[in-house]
Order: sequence, then C-alpha cells, then structure tokens
Amino acid sequence: LFDLKDFDGNRGHLGITDSGKTYMITSLDQVWEDCTPIGQPLNAYVTVAEATGTSFICYSEFNIFTANLTTKTLSVAAIQWDSPLTNADMKGIGSSNNYLLAHDGNAVYWSSSLDVLDFRFSQITGAGNGTPTGIKGQIIAIASVSIGFAVYCQGSIVVANFSGNIQYPWLFKEAPNGSGIISPYHISSKGDDSANYAWTSAGLLKVALSGCNVVHPEVSDFLSGRLIVTGN
Repeated sequence: LFDLKDFDGNRGHLGITDSGKTYMITSLDQVWEDCTPIGQPLNAYVTVAEATGTSFICYSEFNIFTANLTTKTLSVAAIQWDSPLTNADMKGIGSSNNYLLAHDGNAVYWSSSLDVLDFRFSQITGAGNGTPTGIKGQIIAIASVSIGFAVYCQGSIVVANFSGNIQYPWLFKEAPNGSGIISPYHISSKGDDSANYAWTSAGLLKVALSGCNVVHPEVSDFLSGRLIVTGN
C-alpha cells in the first residue's frame, strides 16, 4: 500500500494485488477502483516517490506514471532522458530535496533542480547520473534518508548527502556496517527519526546518513525463522 498525492494536493492510496492489479482510493472518493496500466507486468516491482508535491509511480522496467486522484487514473510521466534511455529502463525511483531519483540497477539518476521531469545531463540545471563508489552488485532500491538518500544494493548500502551545490548535488559514500538486500519491499522509510529500517543479509538495520546499526536482534531471529525461548 502506497501513499499518493497529486498536483492539486489531493491524497489517496495505491494498492497492488498478487495478481498484478493496481487499485486506487482517494480522500475524495473512498472506493477502491481498478487503474491497472495496460500491459502492467505481474512481477514488476512498484516504487513510489513524491517530488514537488506530486507522486510518481514506477513499475520496474515497464514505465513511470503520475497519479490523478480526481479521476483515479495513472498517466505516463513525460520524463526527458538522454538518448537512448526511456522510462522503461528504470527499475525503481526515489526522491530527496525535491529531486526525483531513479536507477536502472547499475547507475543512479537525478533530475534537474528546476524540473523533476528533466533528467538530461546538465551542469546548469544539476541533472546528472553516476555509479557511486561503494556499490556492490546490482542496485535494488533508493530511499530518502533525512536530507539525502540511501542506495540499497545486493552487497552494500551507499548514502548520499545533499551538498547544496547545484552542479554536484550529492556526495556519495559507502555506509559503514551496511549490508545487502534482495527486494525494494524490504525497506521501511516512513520512520519519524529520518532513518530507514531495512531487512538485510546482516539482519534488521537502522540506516542513517552516518551509517548503519543492527537493531532489534530478536526481530532478526524471528524473521530468520529461529526459535526464541523466553521463560521456563
């Protein structure tokens, strides 16, 4: 279940079923309605990000959409990419500091500071891309963390601090004590403490821009299927 917001400030939720259907419900009309994009792959990972007051929805290696909560419909996001890239090349999206972010499994892309639909490389607008040092294996997901974001990979976690420099907006480094993940659905980025919580190969980690820490080992034991004995 994903939170949604559109350009008019309306709010709602997006739900994805096991059978690959997409449904939307809004504060304006509290009835779930089918808004499945034509051709939506059943096995596509869905990621949602909010930038400049609206939600973007990415179906991995299929397309990126915006939500109209008045009509309960999804429209293809008219993102401008450097050729030959298209929406269909992206495996996931994220956002931070009103930049829209995306990844194709190998590199991270960020939008212009002036227009979140403009991903064409420019030192004037700040749009750019790169493969940060510290990435191990494929990139799995991007999630905002405080004033930056985290890049979750198969074997590591890389964090990006916002620099405030429009030409080079992100400062990347491998997060200390990070570990790998296998699914974008293994990240919770809704905490009140500006941190993420991720289920990784090292157990449950709290992920901040300063690094990662193992938390709640009893939860890791439970999720790993181990038997926890308490009392007599």
